[in-house]
Amino acid sequence: MSQLSAGKEVSSYCNKCKLTLAHTIVVMKNEKTPGKVTCNTCKSSHAYKDPASASASPKAPAKKRDKKRDSRPQIPLAELWQQSVTKAKGPGRAYSPKSTFLVGDLLEHPTFGTGVVDKIFDRTKMEVIFQDNIRTLMHNI
Repeated sequence: MSQLSAGKEVSSYCNKCKLTLAHTIVVMKNEKTPGKVTCNTCKSSHAYKDPASASASPKAPAKKRDKKRDSRPQIPLAELWQQSVTKAKGPGRAYSPKSTFLVGDLLEHPTFGTGVVDKIFDRTKMEVIFQDNIRTLMHNI
């Protein structure tokens, strides 16, 4: 049985190559365990990773996060739109990016149709609920 020491070869899992390959020992952690190794294929240096434990426990895929967290109740969009139109303030105004809108205002967009302002993000952006989609529009420019 050969002794492990700096300068000798050992099999280790390489994160860069994503394979178990031959590595040269650079630093020993203790008498039996390599600390730092250099991959003989890609020449990257990293901590020694035992090939048996590296391949036996692959990482679970990361959970996907929703792009937007919505605080509104989860009801069908058509129903949400109908409720919003019913609660809307005043008559529908023609949409123009130069006009200023407030939450609850009813607007008529030339392409998307009738919508209700649901949120104001900042001075120039608002979220509008239309019958087919929720869109972000410009205003007050």
